[in-house]
Amino acid sequence: MKSAWIAPLLIIATAATAIAANPEWDQATRLYNFGDYKGALTAFRKIADKTPSEPTVHYMLAQCYKNSGNTKQAIVELEWISRSTSDKRVKGPADALLAQLRPSSGGGATTAGAHSSTSASAPGADFPPLKNFIGDSAAQTVGAAAKKGWAPCRGSDCLNFGTSGWHHEEVAGHPPTDMWMSWKVENDEGTRTGSYSQAHIGELIKEGKDVGPCPVCKGSGWVRSK
Repeated sequence: MKSAWIAPLLIIATAATAIAANPEWDQATRLYNFGDYKGALTAFRKIADKTPSEPTVHYMLAQCYKNSGNTKQAIVELEWISRSTSDKRVKGPADALLAQLRPSSGGGATTAGAHSSTSASAPGADFPPLKNFIGDSAAQTVGAAAKKGWAPCRGSDCLNFGTSGWHHEEVAGHPPTDMWMSWKVENDEGTRTGSYSQAHIGELIKEGKDVGPCPVCKGSGWVRSK
């Protein structure tokens, strides 16, 4: 089954030479090729946190989600690509995969449209909103999602739009538009601080550490409000 994805992987690798030559990318794709989709997902998330606007990474995240059984989140990643890039080397495979995964799609690929980095509109009524803030406001983002029937995840320790304390920080390698959440953990080992960007929405943060996708919202950060 793995061989079926060799061609898309080669296409995507050539579409982002700088990333493909990165040791972190090599490790992530190696995990993917060996069928360790959970490990690959974690590895690609780390790359996405450093290069959140790179469609190649979102494509591989979609592949990892798909092969891990999280079709909804795979569609969220593919919708982002469709709206955010015109590079056919990435958009073509993404649209083809999206057409396969979307329910009642009739086999047609999604239509690309304008996408703002501050837009948080849902890709469709059946899928969670994207992981971006509207107007740098958590309240505004939650309000827009509520109109579509979504609410912040209620899972314990899940980082989501309902968590208070979102703010801007200047972090090397990240665009200034990113929003961040900071933690200060005090225990027997001393005091430790850390921050996570909105790319980690839908993840469980315990004792200031990211321990993986939230089982309640399946890593999206959202649950149905009605």
